[in-house]
Amino acid sequence: MAANDLDEVQRNLGKLTLAGDVSQSLRPRTQPKWVDSPDAVSSLIDILSSVEAGSASISLDLEGLNLSRNGSISIVQIWIPFLEQAFLLDVHTLGRQAFSVVNREGKTIKSILESDRLNKYLFDVRNDADALYALFDVQLAGVTDVQLLELATRRGPKHVLCGLAACIEEERVIPSLAVLEWKSTKLQVVEMLKAKCSGSCDVFNTRPLSQLLINYCVGDVQFLPALSDVYKKRLNKYWSEEVQVETVQRLEQSRSLNYIPQGKHKIFGPKKWRFPPKRKVNPAATTSASTTHNKGSVTGLPDPAQIEVRDTFPQVLLFAKYRQASGNGLWKRPVSFVPDGGKDRRQSSTKRALATSSSTLSASHGFLIEDHALCDKDCGWCGHCADNIL
Repeated sequence: MAANDLDEVQRNLGKLTLAGDVSQSLRPRTQPKWVDSPDAVSSLIDILSSVEAGSASISLDLEGLNLSRNGSISIVQIWIPFLEQAFLLDVHTLGRQAFSVVNREGKTIKSILESDRLNKYLFDVRNDADALYALFDVQLAGVTDVQLLELATRRGPKHVLCGLAACIEEERVIPSLAVLEWKSTKLQVVEMLKAKCSGSCDVFNTRPLSQLLINYCVGDVQFLPALSDVYKKRLNKYWSEEVQVETVQRLEQSRSLNYIPQGKHKIFGPKKWRFPPKRKVNPAATTSASTTHNKGSVTGLPDPAQIEVRDTFPQVLLFAKYRQASGNGLWKRPVSFVPDGGKDRRQSSTKRALATSSSTLSASHGFLIEDHALCDKDCGWCGHCADNIL
C-alpha cells in the first residue's frame, strides 16, 4: 500500500469512535471502531477503498436476529488485518443508510461488498449472504469461504463440515491463553442467549452494546486471516480452484428462492467432495503390489483419502480412521453410528434420516449432540459451528 494511502487511512481512523474499554482483556486487543452515523460510514468507506486500492483483504461476519432472509441484521463486523483494527457497522441503528451512504468518490458499503476487487474472508458465508441479499439487496462478491478452505485441505473423508472453534483449536493460530479467553466469551454469550431468549432474542440490538458482546463480535473475524493463511499454504492448484467454485456456488444458492437457511443438511460438505469419481485401478498392478510386505506393513494400498465411501447413512456420520486391521492388507471401512431408536442405514432414506431425532448419539460411543435451537448461528446444524459433531 502506498504511503499516501496509509496516511489517508490513519486520518479516517481518527474520525471514528472507540467502542469501550478493554483493560480486562487477557491479550492485547485493538479496540473496535463503532460505526453508527452517516459521517462514520463515509469514513469507513474511505478506509475500505484504500484497502481495496492496496490489494489487501478484509474479514467479515454478521450478527442478527435469526440471521437470514427470515430475520434481521444487527451488526456487520469488519476486520482489517494490516491495521489490526475491527469496525462494527451498526445496521440496527442505521438501517438502509448503512449500505447507501455515499462518500466523496461515489462509493457505498454496498458497492464495496459487491466488488470482486476486494477479497473478503468469511466463515460459512451462506446465511450472511442470504441476509444481505434478501434484506438490503447486497450481492456479496470477492469472497473466500474459510470453512471450505479447511475442508479442502483436510486429509481423509470430507463429509461433515467443521466449526470455527474446532478450526482455531486444531490449527493453534493463537496462544492457548487467548483460545481460553475466546472460548469463554463464546460460552458466556451462548448462556446469555439461552437465559434471555424465549422465541425472540435481540441482545445484539441493545445499545450501548456490552463489552462481552463486542468481544464476541470481534472474535468471529479477528482470527480468520491467520486461519486462511494456514490453509492456503496447504492448497494445491486443483483444490484452490475447487474452493472458489464452491464458494461461488454457496453465494448463488443463498440468493435462490428455494434456499433453506436452517437445517441438518447444512452440516455436510459439497457432494462432489464427499463422493469423488471412482479412480480406475489396474488389477494386475494392485494384485502384485498387495502381495509385498515390509515389516508387517502393506504396500500398494490406495491412499485412504481417495477410498470411496459408499452407502453412507445420510445422517450425522462419525467416521473411524482408516487403519490397517492386520498384515493381510485389509482396511477397515468407515463406521457410521445410528442414533438411538434410529433406522438401520440399509433401510433408511435421506428424508427419513433427516427427520430422525439427533439430540443424542448412543452413550456407548461417548458423543453428545446438544439442542442448539437457541443459538443465532453457532450451532451444529447450519455448518457455521459443527464442533459438537466432530
